Amino acid sequence: MKRLEFTTAFGDIFVGTFLRFERYTINILNGSVIVIVIILSLGVRSLYKFIPEYPELYVD
Repeated sequence: MKRLEFTTAFGDIFVGTFLRFERYTINILNGSVIVIVIILSLGVRSLYKFIPEYPELYVD
């Protein structure tokens, strides 16, 4: 019975760390999505800066 208690305790620890790790990775994913959105918005803004230097991009 001692062995069974040990394995269930170990399982609880494992499940707890797994859930914590899962939450951590979800936070990392949300952070990376925010960073990607910021980079894309900065890229679009820099494209708008460069457009006046190339008049052939404008379509009449």
